[in-house]
Amino acid sequence: MILVPCKIEETKRGYSDLKGLLKDFLEGDAECVKVKNYTHKSATVCRECLAAAVTKHCKGQIKVIKREDDIYLVKTIAIK
Repeated sequence: MILVPCKIEETKRGYSDLKGLLKDFLEGDAECVKVKNYTHKSATVCRECLAAAVTKHCKGQIKVIKREDDIYLVKTIAIK
């Protein structure tokens, strides 16, 4: 048996700055937005990643909704 050294390239999947994306949405005027051009494997994966980021960073101020292959972010409380 022979061990051959190799280099593993790290790849990022998905939107790496979800916190910034959610912050921009909270600071904006829109009550509901549709997520487009996500780089995740599927809409379900994108929805789960966004929901985890909302739970971690936004403390329930945003709802993440998936309808078929569309993902929506909705503000749940009025922010001034």
